[in-house]
Amino acid sequence: MKKTITLLTLLISFCGFSQEKSTSVTSEEPAKINLAKFGTLYYDKELESDMLKIKTGAMKLSKYNPQDIPEFVAIYNSLYTKSASIVKQMPVHIAALKKYCNLYQIQRKNMSQTNISAWSKAIKSATPIREAMQKIIMDDHYGDMSFYPTLKYEGIQEDFDLYYNASLNIVGL
Repeated sequence: MKKTITLLTLLISFCGFSQEKSTSVTSEEPAKINLAKFGTLYYDKELESDMLKIKTGAMKLSKYNPQDIPEFVAIYNSLYTKSASIVKQMPVHIAALKKYCNLYQIQRKNMSQTNISAWSKAIKSATPIREAMQKIIMDDHYGDMSFYPTLKYEGIQEDFDLYYNASLNIVGL
C-alpha cells in the first residue's frame, strides 16, 4: 500500500501537478497502533494473513473492519467466559456418562432397568449443557471462520461429546 501511494506521488510530481498535499498515508498503520492494546499482532505464514492474538484466541485481521475489531474482541472474550463456565460443569456429567458406558460394555444386554433409567436421566441432565455449548460454538460468533478460539478446554469438551454421543446411540434417546 505504501509503495502504491509513493509511486502515485512520484507520478503526480513527474507529470507537473502540484505536490503541496500529497503525503503518503496508509490506513493500515493507525489500525495496527490502536489494535496493539487488544493483543499481539503477528503474521501467520500458514494462513498468509496478519493476525491479532487476543486472550481468547486469534483473529484474522483481513476479515474484519479495523473499526469493528474492539467490538469483536469484547464479544469473543464474553463468549469465552460463557464457554468456560459451561465447561466447568462438564466433568460431573462426564463421570456419570462414563460410568454407564463402562457398565454397558461389561453387562451389555443384561443391564438392569434401574441402571438404564438412571443413564437416561444422566443423558437428559447433560443435554442442556450440550445445547448451550453448541449454541456458543455454532450459533454465536465462534462459528466465524476467521476467529480461532484458544483450545484450553478442548480435551474436556471432546470427552463430554464422546460419552454423550455414545450414550445417546446406545440408549436410543
